[in-house]
Amino acid sequence: MQWRWPPNGRTVQEHQTAYRIALAVDWQIKPGMKLLELGCGQGDMTAVLGAAVGETGHVVAYDPAPLDYGAPITIGEAQKHLANSSFGKQLEVHLATDVMRDDITYPDNYFDGLVIAHASWYFDSLEQLQTTLRKVAPWCKRIFFAEWDITPRLANQVPHQLAVLIETQLAAFTPNSFANVRTLVTKQWLVEVLHELGYTVQTASQDAMKMEDGYWEASYTAETGLAAVTAMSLPDKFKQLMETEIRTLQTYDLTQMKTLDSFVATATRTDVQ
Repeated sequence: MQWRWPPNGRTVQEHQTAYRIALAVDWQIKPGMKLLELGCGQGDMTAVLGAAVGETGHVVAYDPAPLDYGAPITIGEAQKHLANSSFGKQLEVHLATDVMRDDITYPDNYFDGLVIAHASWYFDSLEQLQTTLRKVAPWCKRIFFAEWDITPRLANQVPHQLAVLIETQLAAFTPNSFANVRTLVTKQWLVEVLHELGYTVQTASQDAMKMEDGYWEASYTAETGLAAVTAMSLPDKFKQLMETEIRTLQTYDLTQMKTLDSFVATATRTDVQ
């Protein structure tokens, strides 16, 4: 199994930010917009949204994870840094807060758009995500969504796909999982759900070749997967399948792999002009 020396933190952050700027451009985020973001995490997307909406705009962001979640910088530390930045005044961030709480509500059409950028796989189930969308949809005129496309376009994206499938299978047998991948959300599923909620949907593909996310997922799974499977109480035949998948992932030269493309959706409620 081949490993590569990762680029320095500045280069990684430049790649992350450039990618999210491309998402904001694709969604046509404009100054003055009022946005709701779910799954804001360390704030990579929050920062771009705050800059895009400008001083006349507003971004309300939620994440259910505790403040000490995340590495190498926790979400609490990262969001504190953003709050002290030049555009912190247009950000309203709620960490360790589930938007599904009964006391959290907004008027219909309060937000110009809902943003879920690479946060959908953290949901515990498709049902949980669908229930969340049902609650917040009336507040939002549009929904802006981005997630990895599980179907590889190139052969060197297969290790990312395989790692994602392995992680999802492990999470299925891990109650209260904190894994990066807990539920696979596909473009087809999302479009169907948004149509049911009364939105028209446009989708596009976004190249993510410079992103390190695929390498992080594949290398972590290749390194820790066998130990995780050994420690779990699984049916013997399924455990053998998991071990085979992980050993297959280990045969790839991960120094040559690339991150999956993402699918990007822009959904507009049919009653919104």
